[in-house]
Amino acid sequence: MYENLEVDHIFRIVEDDADAINKISSLGFSASEVREHTAQGTSSRFIFFEKNYLELIYLRSREESQNNFVKFHERVDNFRNKSGSPYGIGFRGKLSEIEKNDFEFYEPKYNLSGNNFTIYMHGSYFINPEMPAIFFLEVDNITKEEFYPINRGLSCEKNMFLSQFTDVTLISPILKEESFGNFEIHKGNEEKLLINRKFLF
Repeated sequence: MYENLEVDHIFRIVEDDADAINKISSLGFSASEVREHTAQGTSSRFIFFEKNYLELIYLRSREESQNNFVKFHERVDNFRNKSGSPYGIGFRGKLSEIEKNDFEFYEPKYNLSGNNFTIYMHGSYFINPEMPAIFFLEVDNITKEEFYPINRGLSCEKNMFLSQFTDVTLISPILKEESFGNFEIHKGNEEKLLINRKFLF
């Protein structure tokens, strides 16, 4: 299943904006401007590549989050007490009607480059905090290529090794082996996330 999906972006939870900037700098990249997710209670900094991007996300308003469908504060709390994954994998593409049965519909209050869009959150998000947040982005009348940062007029890092995320692998000591498009979960001794088999995020 999920063979028509490709990775759009990967997020990692951090504590605050300063933490996001420090982590991005430590990876050798430049941070984007901060972006607030209206009514979701979160904000982010980004590292953009030609076809994908990395996101450092943090809780900005617990009150907003408590009134929001995804209740991101709960995932942050699980991350803080070391009982939840800090990662999220966002896909683009097209889900079949059967595949959509595994997902919950979410319509954010913020937009993407001026376009309204919807998100389908995988059911594991709500019942298994140890699993990375798996979600799918759907925008009306837009192709996958129009999601690419380089086609959205964004300033992209000139790192050809990461211009496109060809495969993403989460090594986990507790999760079962599973596959979602070009994202796979493998068994290992410690949790780590690899992009294109060698970049550690």
